[in-house]
Amino acid sequence: MPHVGNRLATLFFQHRGKAVDKWEQYLGIYERELAPFLETNQAVRLLEIGVQNGGSLELWSEYLPAGSEIVGIDIDPKVGSLTFNGSVQAHVVDATDEWKIAALLGGRLFDVIIDDGSHVSSDVIATFKLLFGRLAFGGKYIIEDLHASYWPSFGGGLHVGASAIEFLKGLVDALNADYLDQTDALPEELRRYAPSLACVAFYDSVAVVEKLACEKPFPYRRMLSGVKADVVEPFVGVISMPAAKIGLLLLADEQKHRVEAGILDRLQEMTRVAAENLQLKTELAQLTTKFAQLTTQFAQTEAGLDARIKQLDANLQNVLRSSSWRITSPLRESAHHFRRATQAILSARRKTKQGIKDSADLTK
Repeated sequence: MPHVGNRLATLFFQHRGKAVDKWEQYLGIYERELAPFLETNQAVRLLEIGVQNGGSLELWSEYLPAGSEIVGIDIDPKVGSLTFNGSVQAHVVDATDEWKIAALLGGRLFDVIIDDGSHVSSDVIATFKLLFGRLAFGGKYIIEDLHASYWPSFGGGLHVGASAIEFLKGLVDALNADYLDQTDALPEELRRYAPSLACVAFYDSVAVVEKLACEKPFPYRRMLSGVKADVVEPFVGVISMPAAKIGLLLLADEQKHRVEAGILDRLQEMTRVAAENLQLKTELAQLTTKFAQLTTQFAQTEAGLDARIKQLDANLQNVLRSSSWRITSPLRESAHHFRRATQAILSARRKTKQGIKDSADLTK
């Protein structure tokens, strides 16, 4: 039964025209995603890949605001014989054939594009690459039956790189491309979508890729407001940012004055630190000069000592090699023996005197 308040579900179950085939969760998803178009009550341009019996084209015609343009394309030749009331069209063409699509659609854009075609991953990816450029700004590209992306028979599988679901996961990286390093290997074919992506939403078996209202010329800016920061002070980090990044901030008037004051305080602090560093550099230069002078003096003193030692050694060698030193050698040797003999006599006398003294002590 239709959910209460779900107009699309009500229309679906009351539909008496061409057969419609949808999964039950799709009605709520479409009700949610197409609501902004219904709120404006402006005519919508819708393109659906995969017509089948044409029932969904009729359903969109009933659901969307009056005057909406509904176009369906399919590769089944039988679709060419389908007839519709109002501004509903169905054409036989391959959605992956760039030239035939260009011949059929010319320069037309669409507010909503729905891929309910073959569900083969390679077809889903090729169709997206070909038709996303035909999605108007503010439009939504909706892909159904993504569960087939997990089936090998449809060219997919869990974590298989060539699957449609993995390609769409890559669009999430493209959506956040502004925060990636330049060295991050995000394929260029994904990165080129970044300026126009507003949202990538995943539902059960459905993905919705929304386009921005206009192309984003530069990354989103950080905004600051309020003046009380009792827990975390965000302005400390802001003041430390490079000037180029500070220029990208969006600040309320109070924050502009606060950041300006903070920057001035930081400049004063940097000036003070720079002055201290200059003084330290001067002192370091003076110490370096003194150290160099001491090193020179030490080298000179050491050289003088070496020269003096060499001179004394030369003098000694001259004395040892002299004739007087050789002639007086016997005398020096006799004097040496005499000193030893004298020391022996004196030692003997001391021992004799000690012996006499010891004998006298015993007779007492």
